[in-house]
Amino acid sequence: MDIERRERAAHFVELHREGCFLVPNAWEAGSARILEEVGAADSWSAAPTCG
Repeated sequence: MDIERRERAAHFVELHREGCFLVPNAWEAGSARILEEVGAADSWSAAPTCG
């Protein structure tokens, strides 16, 4: 791996070290039910509240 690529990889890792979040995105009814059971909102229903 060349130096530039290593630096870019290290920068990417640093950007994601803290403060990450997960956006749930159910693709079918089964996973949608599971997400609903754990209290997750899908991105479509959450979008209006985020502006």
